[in-house]
Amino acid sequence: MKKMLMAVAAVATLGTAAAAMPAAAQPYGGGGYGGGYGGYGHGGGIDARQDEIQNRIARAERNGRLNHREARRLREQLWEIKRIEARYRYDRHLSRWERSDLDQRLDRLAWRVRQEVRDDDYGHGGPRPRW
Repeated sequence: MKKMLMAVAAVATLGTAAAAMPAAAQPYGGGGYGGGYGGYGHGGGIDARQDEIQNRIARAERNGRLNHREARRLREQLWEIKRIEARYRYDRHLSRWERSDLDQRLDRLAWRVRQEVRDDDYGHGGPRPRW
């Protein structure tokens, strides 16, 4: 009985250690958006950033921080980045240069979204009404 409990404990320990190893093998992305290579890690970092920017645009439009024209222009810029990514992924692999280029484009677009959300002009040349 004692040997059987020891064997079960050993298997459980090995299973836990084996489950933890793939997490330790993941590349470190530096957290956050991070400039250059890797923002969210090397896997879905580009897609995650695109989704976050798209959600930020939708949220700002819903909250009245962006009007429809501003949101449409920002979405068009995001779609252009997605088209460029699709061209880069034609061979199913992003080079360091391509990933860096996409990261820089997404950095600039995220900055534009922040500027549009904070500019208080609501897209019609005057201050946004405060009610």
